[in-house]
Amino acid sequence: MNQILTKTHQVIPVAAISNCLKVLTVILLAFSFNLSIAQNNKVDELFEKYNGTDIPGIAVSVNKAGEPIYQKGFGMANLEYGIPITTKTKFHVASLSKQLSDFMILKLEEEGLLSIKDDVR
Repeated sequence: MNQILTKTHQVIPVAAISNCLKVLTVILLAFSFNLSIAQNNKVDELFEKYNGTDIPGIAVSVNKAGEPIYQKGFGMANLEYGIPITTKTKFHVASLSKQLSDFMILKLEEEGLLSIKDDVR
């Protein structure tokens, strides 16, 4: 299975979602401690591939006890107008959570932990 077809008929490459999940894992792990300069540099390295003027980017914020301990924008928010992502960029996430939920359900099914044919009642 190299791609997932969502209920809205969008095709999402599994590799792209897998990469997103790896990034989220790193971010979640960072919540448990303050980031040192070396750790900041490692996070910067992780997201460097999104830091071009010709590629959609990503904003990263790591918080501890409700306070930001790392914030940075990488890449572009709008390629057409050349607008970079900053720590203040607002994102319209729309139905992104549905796609991630679909992916996780199919991944759990692939691992034999559930079946999409299970009764949900």
